[in-house]
Amino acid sequence: CELGYTRPTDKLISIGSHADTAYAAVLARGLDVVGIDPAEGTGTLADYTEAHPEAEGAFDVAFSTSVIEHDPHDVLFIEQAWALVKPGGVLLLTTDFKPATHPGDCIPGS
Repeated sequence: CELGYTRPTDKLISIGSHADTAYAAVLARGLDVVGIDPAEGTGTLADYTEAHPEAEGAFDVAFSTSVIEHDPHDVLFIEQAWALVKPGGVLLLTTDFKPATHPGDCIPGS
């Protein structure tokens, strides 16, 4: 499967890489990708940005698949993820959809 929108020289980061099929596909393609996930022992996004200040603006693509809905600090999550992206880069976030969700509802796992 050819992704088509990344170059072999692009640097990517997967925020929440544990069991993420997008992360697995990027790895299989041989691209330069960093995976961070507490389940993998690499900590949270906040842990990563604190431990790696040099990562600010270092990535062409940052992506996170179905993670943001589990973070009670979603605005901070977006700010920290966006800070990792180079000017002209891409931040891609997905979230699970539940039609009955309303503002103020409990976040799963919180």
